[in-house]
Amino acid sequence: MNPFARFLLTILAVGIALNLAIVLLADRKNWNIEEKNRTDTRAALLARLDLINGHFRQMHLAVEKQEIQEIESESRVTKSSLLVRPYLLGSNTAASTSLGVREIDIPGDVLTLTGVSLDFSRQYGVHTEDAGIFAGRRLLFFREARGNGAVAIGTATSANPQPEQPNVYSFLHEAEMPAILRLFPKQKQATYFELQLRREIYGQLGDPNPQHALDAGLTIHTHESKPVRLERGRTYIATLTQDELTITPDTTFGLLRGMQEELAKQKEDALKP
Repeated sequence: MNPFARFLLTILAVGIALNLAIVLLADRKNWNIEEKNRTDTRAALLARLDLINGHFRQMHLAVEKQEIQEIESESRVTKSSLLVRPYLLGSNTAASTSLGVREIDIPGDVLTLTGVSLDFSRQYGVHTEDAGIFAGRRLLFFREARGNGAVAIGTATSANPQPEQPNVYSFLHEAEMPAILRLFPKQKQATYFELQLRREIYGQLGDPNPQHALDAGLTIHTHESKPVRLERGRTYIATLTQDELTITPDTTFGLLRGMQEELAKQKEDALKP
């Protein structure tokens, strides 16, 4: 091989080695960034779980409008449209951050809410790092809103053989991360740990055999409020504790208007790129 050809091969080999080193360094840098993001997100979720652990939950409800129908010379409310605003914690705390406003419709004018208290034992998820983040904690979630004649999701009757009814509004959707566990709600895509937590929670709540949860170290308590008759323009506050779920009138001035303005801002922000 002549010297010039040997020189060209040497230059080529050096170039390949440099490119490979650059790629490896870039991959290592990206891995370090991803690992740091993962560690930071896990720490943030642990801090959120510490904050909400065992704490009661509250949610404001405002009756924005009602549809009335004349039936046999009697006026009946056929549908109530509500604005609901859950909070991170109870509203008498400094951390009572709004989790956003939602619009929901229920049939009729009588509202019943359900909620769940998830009590995780200290041994829960002991063999799984992601599930183990729940160990020793108690988490409370609002679950459903039902109107007149609605049947609870998952309840089959002779008149309603299907396990789910459209007249029931669910605050816990399998396709949606519970707002109380969203650390970055403005991001359209949930983080890895948020998705893992969602999968764990819905997997337990959706299991038709409650013994499986008990065997895993999870006790699920379901609470149901007393039915409340709604009036147009009125506002209410729902309070969920480990023992009960209540709905009481709330006379906070300007609450309905404030919720309408917050919802309008949410819709405006959703249109932004």
